[in-house]
Amino acid sequence: MARKSTDQDKPVQLQCRPSSFAAHCAENRLPGAVLCAVSALFASLLSFLPFLIADQGFFTLAYDYNHQQIPFTAAAAEGIRGLFSGEWIWNLDLGSSLITGFGFYNLGSPFFWMTLPFPKESFPCLAVFIYTRKYMTAAVVAYGWLRQFVKADRFAVLGGLLYAFSGFQSTNLLFYHFHDIVAFFPLLPWALDRLVKEKKDLLFPFAVFLNCLVNYTFFVQEAIFLVLYFLFRYFRKNHVAEGIKTALGIFLRALLGIAMAAFLFLPNVIYVLHSARGKIQLDWNQLGYDLKGILFILKGFLWPGEAMSEQSVLFQYQFGSTSLYLPFFGMSFVLLYLIHNRGWLRRMLILLFLVSFSPLIQSGFLLFTEPSQRWWYMLNLLCVLATILVLEKEQFAAPHSFRLSAAYAGGVLLYCILLWVARGSSGGTLLYSRKLFVLFGGLAVLSAVACAFMAQRHLLIWKNVFAAVLAGCVATTCAAIAAYKRGDEHAAVKQDYMVGLQLESIQDQYRYASSHNLYLMPGHGSGIGAFSSTAENSSYAFRSKVYDFNANFTYQSIVLNGLPELLGGKYEIIEEVGDQPLVRSFEVNGRKYGIAEKPACPIGFATENYITLEELQKYPREDRSFVLMDAVAVEDPEKAAGFREKRFAGNRSPEDPSRLIQRAEENKVHQFRRDSRGFRCATNYLRDQLVFFSVPNDAGWTARLDGEKVEIIDSCGMMALRVPAGSHEISFTYRTPGFLPGLILSLAGWMLYISAAVLRKHPRRRKPVPHG
Repeated sequence: MARKSTDQDKPVQLQCRPSSFAAHCAENRLPGAVLCAVSALFASLLSFLPFLIADQGFFTLAYDYNHQQIPFTAAAAEGIRGLFSGEWIWNLDLGSSLITGFGFYNLGSPFFWMTLPFPKESFPCLAVFIYTRKYMTAAVVAYGWLRQFVKADRFAVLGGLLYAFSGFQSTNLLFYHFHDIVAFFPLLPWALDRLVKEKKDLLFPFAVFLNCLVNYTFFVQEAIFLVLYFLFRYFRKNHVAEGIKTALGIFLRALLGIAMAAFLFLPNVIYVLHSARGKIQLDWNQLGYDLKGILFILKGFLWPGEAMSEQSVLFQYQFGSTSLYLPFFGMSFVLLYLIHNRGWLRRMLILLFLVSFSPLIQSGFLLFTEPSQRWWYMLNLLCVLATILVLEKEQFAAPHSFRLSAAYAGGVLLYCILLWVARGSSGGTLLYSRKLFVLFGGLAVLSAVACAFMAQRHLLIWKNVFAAVLAGCVATTCAAIAAYKRGDEHAAVKQDYMVGLQLESIQDQYRYASSHNLYLMPGHGSGIGAFSSTAENSSYAFRSKVYDFNANFTYQSIVLNGLPELLGGKYEIIEEVGDQPLVRSFEVNGRKYGIAEKPACPIGFATENYITLEELQKYPREDRSFVLMDAVAVEDPEKAAGFREKRFAGNRSPEDPSRLIQRAEENKVHQFRRDSRGFRCATNYLRDQLVFFSVPNDAGWTARLDGEKVEIIDSCGMMALRVPAGSHEISFTYRTPGFLPGLILSLAGWMLYISAAVLRKHPRRRKPVPHG
């Protein structure tokens, strides 16, 4: 039975009205979107410029930003420029697909494409201005969605700022590409509203396309959120048939949007399905948090976003993106909304708040692969809506609301005191940094007290609130940047990046004996383990199967004795040049660097032996690289049948390493050349051989021997070929699995979309019916 509306429902005003970015804000004499964009630009510049000036124009932050986001952008830019030549890049790990290697990070981002006209060495100088574009976009797009719920533009402007500068944004400064996702997400619910309420069906497929393109992983959780949004807002029990019909129309248009993005989406889906990180993990022990975890989730509600790499309390570091804080207001007005109102927004907020306290359930946003709060930016948008509705209807002015605001401020203070005095299970303090605790806890308490005071004194008028929100945006963002900067090694990062720009490929058949991203990615210096969490799956399989390494840490290639030599790490980067012979030398900012050679196996070399993985694992881990210099490791012995098998024999040790490397050098392939299409070489052996290539065995490789396609033998993640005696030409060509079908699907999707747009603009005229 349908519930009758009450007076309690009326103030909410959640009717969806047609909105326009050109709607004028009478109080400000500016279009609301323009005021929102200008305010976001001002706040972001004010937050970043002091640090940019201190960095002398070369902006660095800390950890993942310095060692991933900066070099990833340079490497991806170089890869894009050569995309029409081929899809393989050699300076990500041991080689990787450009499309799957960087598809998660930046390839689909319009903000990344803004950097392409500039030299790749300029990205650290452009980063701050790209950040400001992201803040502006997030604010304006959120404004567009929020505008339909309020009568006056000014409240949507406030909402846009609250969303763009939320705690989620601050804590994720380390993950530069997360801001792209936040920037475009509000377009999805906005387009859905226009589709359902106004029958405007062209914006929704485009919104799906854009969000799917920007980040395929986050798009999955956005799709799940949209399902909930539709069910809570539009689905009615007494109109089931109509709801199903509407849902089907939405689904079909969503499929069109996904098809439009398929050239990037499809190959990355194929990659994820074969990735160790894409496995479903249903752990019922994670149904709820322990006390420490509950307190941490509460901190995410109450405190501005901290530096994930250096938390002040509870956990020393935590990378779950756990902050839901809204500048100045915190969660105080969200609480008021929940008390004063009924309807779909209240019900959805309550559900998502409860979900936040279960690692298992919230991992459902990523199909139960990873429990984290990286979906909170969507909840953030709902919290912003609740806050501006309370502001517009002045629901904070009720006497009991005054008391509740004061109670909220007192609760934040009490929570901070509790964390200050609490002790862990071992009896030690839960604090890791008193300075950061005072900074972030102080901002949370001061904002809550100021908000309660202004509400009680009737000071929450537009100008005061606007100034307070701007101040809160700048203060919380500056605090997060400053906290991250505590882990910054600015001079070293800048120097290493400039060194990386100088590195070139010396001989195609060898690599640099380094896993340092800043050395290997900006230029053309491919190494033995430049890290990315989305590098080729087969190289991860090689490390985990053969060496029992954590598959997500490619830098381990440099620490195990013999592995750099096995992987072709012939060239060492010398930072303190002495009297040793050098292949080449160069100077960066007054410091001299050199490239020296050391003995190493070539990327391709022959052997008459093979060994099964089971037998290989009987050797100590520190000996396995040397075994692999003399035998191809296989999991299926039938693939290497006919060759000599190297069996495990008691405590037998491998031969002298120098002799093994010399033999590999003697048996190397010749005329080895590599490019973005793959690699090619020539052989001339006296007997049939197994030829091992230390290149990841991605499914996209095709091998040809004298022009004839031949089977690639999987060597525990690397590649090997049977090569007959005599002179032969070998070529390996790479095409990203799913890229070509995805490209065709995208072209078809765009043709359908453009056709629909043309027909919508110029509907076919009906022929007049003759009167007879």
